[in-house]
Amino acid sequence: MDIKNTYGFIKERVLKNKPTPEDNEKYKDISFSGEVYSANKLGSQMGFPTANFKIKEEDYSVLDSHYQDNWGNHLDFILSSEVEIDGDENKYNGILIIEYDYNWTKLKESLSNGYNPEENSYIVVRKEFGNFYVSDGSHRHELLMHSVPNENIDVKTEDGEIISLKVKDIVHNHIHAHENQISIHIFDFSGDIYGKNITVYPKNKITHEVFEKMNELRKVLK
Repeated sequence: MDIKNTYGFIKERVLKNKPTPEDNEKYKDISFSGEVYSANKLGSQMGFPTANFKIKEEDYSVLDSHYQDNWGNHLDFILSSEVEIDGDENKYNGILIIEYDYNWTKLKESLSNGYNPEENSYIVVRKEFGNFYVSDGSHRHELLMHSVPNENIDVKTEDGEIISLKVKDIVHNHIHAHENQISIHIFDFSGDIYGKNITVYPKNKITHEVFEKMNELRKVLK
């Protein structure tokens, strides 16, 4: 694969694919902003910055409502976007990737007074080789691991039996319970972006063709 040509193809198609009136209506009130805290190898090797920043608390509700009402396809979370960088009068274009996993804010609020399975529903576990693994409720378990790891809680087995287990004795795959994150691959910018605040304005979805090319790049650059 010719990496530079593939990147050039991605950039050309993203810039060429202009928002429709429907896109303008859909994304007109949506923006994400925050402090850039790290980069990834894809951006550095391609020669254009990749800015990562956590979703701010107030953005959870925006994502949640759009996910429930309008989004659902993976392409809904990979968007052509305009980027503003604090202290820079220019505006840049790029590709926004939203790693939206869960509305953590709502869950944190529901657990603020402690874990109440009658209200929050039970964490469900299964037993394998002497260990208890989360079958359902990994997000609740993730928060409890940070707040009350040594506390005993009531959980439900896959057979429906209610048992008491210490939070830290329950195992789950943390890959499926990570905090939300946003990254933006910025075209035509070569300055130092890390530690600066940026604001990203989604414009329209990328095409399947561009998505496939991005996947090809990721495989080569990993």
